[in-house]
Order: sequence, then C-alpha cells, then structure tokens
Amino acid sequence: CLEHHVEIAIRDNGRGFGAVTAATNGIQRGGFGLKGLAQRVEMLGGTHMIESSPGRGTTVSVRIDVGRRRRESPHGT
Repeated sequence: CLEHHVEIAIRDNGRGFGAVTAATNGIQRGGFGLKGLAQRVEMLGGTHMIESSPGRGTTVSVRIDVGRRRRESPHGT
C-alpha cells in the first residue's frame, strides 16, 4: 500500500514565544488560533507540531493522511 498524505510546514523569523506565554496570551486575548488548529487537525486524524522559542521565530507543521491506495498487480487485479 502507498500512503497518501498532506504535509504543511509554515515558518517565520518573528519574535517566537514560549509555551507559558502562548497559553497565557491566548486566554487573555480570547484567541483560539493554535488551539483551534490542533483541534481541527485532530478531527481529521492528523498530527501537528509547534516549535517556537522567544527571539527565534515559529514553525508549525501539520500532517494529515488523505487515504491509501492499493498497489496494482502487474496482471491488472
């Protein structure tokens, strides 16, 4: 079987953030950006990773499987 999936990686060279800062700011601002992303990816059976640190920017990676294709035999069956 060949697995089909979509992978997306978004990087920036911005200010970045720490985990505690992200959680606190999200609550204070009423935002659901990263939390909403995580929930939607999970609903689709995918995985995500968020890497960030203050002063070093952020990378958000998402992988979602979109189906599987069976290998066809050389005889067409």
